[in-house]
Amino acid sequence: MAHIDKSELKREKCLEENKIRIPELNSRVRKKFPKQKKNQDALRILLINLSGYFSNKADTQERVLMEPPLGLIALQSYLDREFKEKIHGKIIKSRMDFDNYLEMIKIIDDFKPDIIGISVMTFYKNFLHRTTKYIRDVGVKTPIFLGGPYTTGDYENGLQDENIDLCMLGEGEITLTDLIRRMINNKNKLPSYNELKQIQGIAFLQKTSRKTSEKIIENISCTP
Repeated sequence: MAHIDKSELKREKCLEENKIRIPELNSRVRKKFPKQKKNQDALRILLINLSGYFSNKADTQERVLMEPPLGLIALQSYLDREFKEKIHGKIIKSRMDFDNYLEMIKIIDDFKPDIIGISVMTFYKNFLHRTTKYIRDVGVKTPIFLGGPYTTGDYENGLQDENIDLCMLGEGEITLTDLIRRMINNKNKLPSYNELKQIQGIAFLQKTSRKTSEKIIENISCTP
């Protein structure tokens, strides 16, 4: 198509590994960024990326997204900088760190998070809702919040899932930092509705009364 003749393609030898290898890279990285000691009462945050179906072929997709969850990595790095030893975060990705619901639940049971955050693209929204239903069906009561393109663009639909507690809108660093700070002050529990209404960048539902299941959106303001 490009009308390139084979004679125009130059053959280049691969670079010699010993010329590009960085000596003691792992140990130097660990020295620069040592593991922070975690308090026993540190708030535990489990961040899950669901941008990839399980390999059982029950779902089909054009391609398998196996790139690192950079958004969650950036988010966790921001939280680590802000809270240090006060939090303990863990990031997992579907199909890579768990390839079925049982493996996912084992990670949740072993880690014992105080809050679970799930990042998902709109393409995988049905997979997301099946996953949150499974989490609740096996008895996990940990608060769950959603983030990513799906809920930023369609939080109203996301909140129709009764298994979801909150939706994060936009990038999320400032919003989640505010939520986590309030949780730490509340003994690692979700703050009251009155406090949630003060957090910019979230959407959530609140029961209109104790005797009805009707819910209303309380706060949908976005972080600047």
